[in-house]
Amino acid sequence: IVLCILAGVKAFIVAGCSQIYLLSDNSVCTDTLSSVQAFLSTFFVIDALEDLTEVCGGVNLLTCEMITSNITSSTILTSVFSFLGSVVSLQMIIESAVLHEQARYRR
Repeated sequence: IVLCILAGVKAFIVAGCSQIYLLSDNSVCTDTLSSVQAFLSTFFVIDALEDLTEVCGGVNLLTCEMITSNITSSTILTSVFSFLGSVVSLQMIIESAVLHEQARYRR
């Protein structure tokens, strides 16, 4: 149950990440870098002669895409395997109870 609650918290993080436009939209990221480069003539990300239109995606500045893909897969795996662990634990409890009753019946 705790792991499913953790998965819900992760889902809220993914939902909140889309609210930050700088981290999720390539055009906004490019415009922001262009504004900074216009303000600071010596500003560059990797190379001084680079084209800023490809920098955001190429250098993973769009962190929301990374966060979304990683947390989505993490949430799915956490939910599935915590449910599977619960089923296996229940099966082990039932099997232990059956063995206990068999041993008690033999006496």
